Amino acid sequence: MLQVRRPYKALSPDICILCMKHGESADHLFLHCSLTIGLWHRLFQLAKMDWVPPRSIYDMMSINFKGFGNSKRGIVLWQAASIALIRVVWWERNARIFEDKERNSEFLWDSIVFLASLWAFCSKAFKGTPLNVIQLDWIAVCTP
Repeated sequence: MLQVRRPYKALSPDICILCMKHGESADHLFLHCSLTIGLWHRLFQLAKMDWVPPRSIYDMMSINFKGFGNSKRGIVLWQAASIALIRVVWWERNARIFEDKERNSEFLWDSIVFLASLWAFCSKAFKGTPLNVIQLDWIAVCTP
């Protein structure tokens, strides 16, 4: 169970703040929550891959997906996108709990694209590639 309370208002630890249905655990929050599943499906759709959520976040991070191909750029961008998705979900969780702010899934997706593109841009694999080019077409920049 993760902490789920505001400083001034207690929330039930049995409720996920993102879907308001299930208990909050790392596996639920980052893999099985309906909001998060939508983001993962969008990422896998972009990579033209089918996806079934694994049992645990540990399993998810252990699987060696080749979402954007076998090139160094593809691997770097896939890893950045996966970690960005987890980070954005965590930010959203905290914003809803501690700031009473709620963003829609489109905003969250745009945040994932920006973060993943920025992190890839900072890597050696994308040296010399402008950030806006990375942001516009992940598939094209990963194709050798």
